[in-house]
Amino acid sequence: MGARSASELCTLIEARLAEFNHLNVSTAFRTLLQSRRDSGPRGVVERALQALEAAALRTIDAFGAQHVSNTLHIMAKRRYRPWERTLIPELETRRTWQTRCGRMRRWGGRPGRA
Repeated sequence: MGARSASELCTLIEARLAEFNHLNVSTAFRTLLQSRRDSGPRGVVERALQALEAAALRTIDAFGAQHVSNTLHIMAKRRYRPWERTLIPELETRRTWQTRCGRMRRWGGRPGRA
C-alpha cells in the first residue's frame, strides 16, 4: 500500500481504507498532515483526514504507545483539530492506560505503585 504523494495517499485512503490496520492509519495521518501544504485540493484532503479519524477510532484498541504518540504529536505540531471530537480524548485515554500498564509491569504488577 505505498503512495508517493499526498494526492496518491488520498486516493488510496478513499479506495482501500477498510483494509487499513492501526499501523497504516497512524502512518497515513503522519504522512498526510506533514505534506498538507502541497497536498492538492483541500476538500479531498479533508475527506481523507475525516476517513482516517473514523479508522483510528475503529482500530484504536490495536494502537501501541508509539502509534498513539506519533499520531498525537503530528496533530499537535500541525494544530490539527479533528472533526471527530472523541478522537483526541480516546487517544489520550489509550496513552494513559498504556503508561499505567507499563509502570505496573516494571514494578512487578503491584497495584497502587503507579
